Amino acid sequence: MAKRPHIKAEIKIASLLLEVWSLRGHGMPFAEAQRLSARDICRMVEWDHATPHAIGGSIHPTNLTAMLKGQHRAKTRRDVAQIAKGKRIQRAQAVHAAALRKAGLVAVDVTGAKADIPAPRKRAWPSRSWPKQQGKRK
Repeated sequence: MAKRPHIKAEIKIASLLLEVWSLRGHGMPFAEAQRLSARDICRMVEWDHATPHAIGGSIHPTNLTAMLKGQHRAKTRRDVAQIAKGKRIQRAQAVHAAALRKAGLVAVDVTGAKADIPAPRKRAWPSRSWPKQQGKRK
């Protein structure tokens, strides 16, 4: 009995990608898949971070998803816009917190921790008290 040839990792990855695409409903016709080499199939893919790398996503396999290039680029455009918005909000919160500190108030922590904001100061001038009316009006 002849020894089986070793299957290269690139061929295994290409086979796995074809299987994943078919499960997701983006399957490639069998005849087209046969015409492509394993390298061509692998080149059709870009790896997407489920949690974007810009906000601390890792390169661990649990955070990566294989996507066709067009789908990945569309998702990346959306992610970039969301990340930019998040950074704008963080900058605005930092400016607001600095203004509160400058005014003598303790700023609310953006992580959700409770703030110790002191009670408002008493008025320098007492409010005017109105005399109570005696008796009933007719």
